Amino acid sequence: MKRFIAMTCCVAMLLACAVPAWAEADEKPAPHADFEALYQINNHMVGWLDATPAISVPVVQFDNEYYLDHGFFGDEDAAGTVFVNKANTLWPADKHLLLHGNNLYEGCTFEPLEGIYTSLENVKADPIVRFRFADAEASTEYVPVAVIHASVKEDSEKYFNIGNIYFDSDEEFVAFAQAAQEKSMYTLPVDVQADDHLLSMMTYVHDGEEYVLLIVMCRQLRDGETAEAVTELMQSAAKK
Repeated sequence: MKRFIAMTCCVAMLLACAVPAWAEADEKPAPHADFEALYQINNHMVGWLDATPAISVPVVQFDNEYYLDHGFFGDEDAAGTVFVNKANTLWPADKHLLLHGNNLYEGCTFEPLEGIYTSLENVKADPIVRFRFADAEASTEYVPVAVIHASVKEDSEKYFNIGNIYFDSDEEFVAFAQAAQEKSMYTLPVDVQADDHLLSMMTYVHDGEEYVLLIVMCRQLRDGETAEAVTELMQSAAKK
């Protein structure tokens, strides 16, 4: 939460805040004391994301449009704000959480994704992704299982439907994760099992003649797994 103190000090920005009302605020748990100040400013806040030193930002959920061009404080800002897909349920969390962010220019919320996660060496050096739910005492830790350049064109060989949130069976869930791993730009030594939970970070990037989705799919660390042990495992990864 490297930007947490800085953001809580930006009280003056609240005067220009135009964050729309969150109609379902009473359906969310009360925020942890660490987040009370930010939550009072914007009750769309649902958590905080740390993904390598380059990404440490609040995460919101509202619709899938507003935060494409608005900052956390409600100001118009093309850099946007990282948001959870509106279809996701967080309490309890869905099997697959989708996090969206912009990559229009340097300084956008998910602009660092391409420079970091398209490099296996970078991922091996600092693989752990942390998402702290707004009501939680501590962060939930994740590790990448696939990094994909996915076309949005269904007739493309690069097409991958990342939008699956609900699964009819454990087999369908595992098959979805394995399909993502098969399309990954490099192989990671992390499996996905039926009881796991996924979190995917995504943004648009330019790939040759078209824009594609850069998807970083991560799997929640299991009971008994530690960040240190998983990092050591990741450092044994080999390119395809």
